[in-house]
Amino acid sequence: MNTSATALPAAEAKNVVWPNPAGSLRYSTAEEAVQGFAEELVGFSDPVYGDVQQGDARSGEVEIRNDATSGAVTTVMFRQMSDGFFYILGAVSSEIEPAMPAAGAAISSPVTVTGKSRAFEAVVNVHLYAHGTSARIGEAVVMGGSAAPLEPFTGSVTFTDTGAATGALVFLEYSAKDGSVYTAAAVPVSFEEN
Repeated sequence: MNTSATALPAAEAKNVVWPNPAGSLRYSTAEEAVQGFAEELVGFSDPVYGDVQQGDARSGEVEIRNDATSGAVTTVMFRQMSDGFFYILGAVSSEIEPAMPAAGAAISSPVTVTGKSRAFEAVVNVHLYAHGTSARIGEAVVMGGSAAPLEPFTGSVTFTDTGAATGALVFLEYSAKDGSVYTAAAVPVSFEEN
């Protein structure tokens, strides 16, 4: 981890979920970036990390499970950007498949979210973060399916303008067993200027 870095170019920053591309927190390894995303942003309490699956020389993915017996898989995608540090580009889940907004889309309040899911009591929590803030700027609950196959969800997230250029939408399913994060999906977003 490095805390003395410069901001990423805007063309790269719009594709980043974690860490803040205009901030000072940076990761020297993909594993550190994935762990920071999973534990600090998403809130996994004691996840089980899979091995790095390299996509090309600068990108890849890591599978995360809530625990060793969990059937749900969160796959976190990373990339080494032009500054040489690793960033999270998004996450997909076996239980939650966001469709809108698309990765990197420019959004305004309220933003419509759609996709498919299979979750405990059909509940998916949606959290919106602006880069440069630690608190959620918007949140909502959407209802998809509760059994196979995944079923559609739609909802909207109203949020407060922070002046940030970019942020992340995180879709969460909480465990029926203990209320911890069970699985998650995440997409980068940019904010339309008012």
